[in-house]
Amino acid sequence: MTKNNFTVICSPEDKATAESVISSLESNGGSIAGFFGFNSTEVDQTVIIYPTLEDYRAFLMNTFNFYSGYSVGTAYNGVVHTTTLSQCRRADGHQYMSESDYMKIILHEYVHTCHSSVNNDLYKLNWFAEGLAQKLSGQPVYDVKITCTLEELTGNFQSLENGYAISLKIVNYMFDNYSYAQIMDFIKNPDKLRAETEKILNGAKGV
Repeated sequence: MTKNNFTVICSPEDKATAESVISSLESNGGSIAGFFGFNSTEVDQTVIIYPTLEDYRAFLMNTFNFYSGYSVGTAYNGVVHTTTLSQCRRADGHQYMSESDYMKIILHEYVHTCHSSVNNDLYKLNWFAEGLAQKLSGQPVYDVKITCTLEELTGNFQSLENGYAISLKIVNYMFDNYSYAQIMDFIKNPDKLRAETEKILNGAKGV
């Protein structure tokens, strides 16, 4: 199913889900793309909805030789991979996922697509990429105390306890203390963000 620059690939029985996904991308994709300096038709997005959680995990294993029990969505080479809402609820920590939560996961991955269209170095700055994706997709904020070191944040983010909540808190701190132009400069020139990360982390710890 394709509409404008959004395409959803799924089994026939998931057509209604595909329609909802495209509607969500049409409603929210423009503001996300616009943040990165694109108009709503400049960033194409394909979403693959696997019929079962096992099919989604098979993709992860075949592609990355690894999967997390929590993962229900990932962006790879500009394509979003996920499964259906009912199958997402079978994954760790997602038993009570709402339809709104489900759509925000897809929007989160769309942020990654837009981000990588500006600069594909984002995967070496996981904490920033994940915090920004949560921020722009409207995912919920959870209060968390930041105790990690700079080395833990930048070198071992995926192993951090509450890593996603921490990354969102740090990005929220950036939005409160840096201009849009400065944040876009960090996106376009990630070495500038690396040089500033310790200062940003220390500032966020004080919030």
